[in-house]
This record gives sequence, C-alpha cells and structure tokens, in this order.
Amino acid sequence: MLVAGSKLAEAMAGVSEQVNKEVNKSLAEHGFPTMKAEHQQLLKGQICAIIEPHNPIYKLMSEWRL
Repeated sequence: MLVAGSKLAEAMAGVSEQVNKEVNKSLAEHGFPTMKAEHQQLLKGQICAIIEPHNPIYKLMSEWRL
C-alpha cells in the first residue's frame, strides 16, 4: 500500500460507503430496487482495492502522475 496506507484505506472505505449510498438513492429515485448487500460489498471491495499497487486503476493513476 501507499505511505499512510491506513488513513488512505479508511478514506476509501468512507468513499465506498458514500458511493453505495448515492447509487442506492439514485436507483430508488428512478424506480429500481436498491442493491443487495452482497452487491454493495462487492462494490466496496472494488473501490477499496483501488489503492493496491496491483490494481489496474492504481497503475493508470501512477503512470498519469509521472
């Protein structure tokens, strides 16, 4: 993980919670059922994994910063 990985991991967990909340809100507003808990967990895992060096998005962001 990155330097200060613990704080970054906590921040990403917060981001994932907010994303899940917003997605469910939007789904409900448009008459769709909200995401099941397992789908919310999967989305959270994908968002939190962005900070891992092997993650393709991490790699893209690292290359962009150079």
